[in-house]
Amino acid sequence: MSLELQTKPVSSVNDSADFCPTCNEPLLGPYCYRCGEKRVDRDRLSLRHFIGNSVHELIDIEHSKIWKTFHALVLKPGFLTNEYLAGRKSRYLTPLKVCLVIFALSLFLYSIYKPVAVYDLETFIESDRTGTWGKGVNMLAEKGQLAREVFIERVNEKWQNYVSWFQITNVIFFALLLQIVYLFSRRYFAEHLIFSLHFLSFTFLSTVILWPVYIFVGVKPTTASLLLSLFVTLIGIVYLYLALRTVYQQSLPMTLLKTAMLYIGSNLIILTIMLATLVLACVNVIVSAR
Repeated sequence: MSLELQTKPVSSVNDSADFCPTCNEPLLGPYCYRCGEKRVDRDRLSLRHFIGNSVHELIDIEHSKIWKTFHALVLKPGFLTNEYLAGRKSRYLTPLKVCLVIFALSLFLYSIYKPVAVYDLETFIESDRTGTWGKGVNMLAEKGQLAREVFIERVNEKWQNYVSWFQITNVIFFALLLQIVYLFSRRYFAEHLIFSLHFLSFTFLSTVILWPVYIFVGVKPTTASLLLSLFVTLIGIVYLYLALRTVYQQSLPMTLLKTAMLYIGSNLIILTIMLATLVLACVNVIVSAR
């Protein structure tokens, strides 16, 4: 009987109304007792219902996973990590999904508008008062037999692609830092990885939220941008401290010390990834131009 139900062809909405559209089990009510799928209703296939349901998913703050996840991520440092580790996963978006979505949005925003593009070689050249970056770029462009503008444009394109691929290493390296700093906590590496995903999701989200501000102040080292960077740094440090206290539950002095160690370490990781991907992009452009 079970085999016949699983192989039963579904010809129309009306014909399949008494069977689950996912697993073909007989339906005794509006939901399947086996997989939880809802009974097929032809009205659900109308454009009006589709749009209404989509809007409801986005604006229903009480029940939407999106709103619940981002509300907890911003206002409750460490809460999502504890919820996930406690097994309460169905209420929120998964840590990996949250991190990838926010990072993709951040990378997109800071790439479409050149004055606030983070991965722009020209920005580094203009910010360098010694002229070292400019001389180096000119030398590399000549080596690749390319015009300076063409070389920078190709490097920026490659750089952004490499950063998007290498960003996952940022998550892993930060989790390794947590493993070292909390060596005697008897926690699995996966627990540190979950914390890393949530913390980096917040750092990416903060850049997304501040993107309109950076449009006005820019990313070059002006007084306004430096003050904004200082504000972002303070927010990140405070958030990291609160998240560590919530998840790892150590004393205030110990948590402060580990917050400083982790924040410095995370920035060194980011700087290393940026420089490594920049070098890789330059080498790739020169080799492909020959």
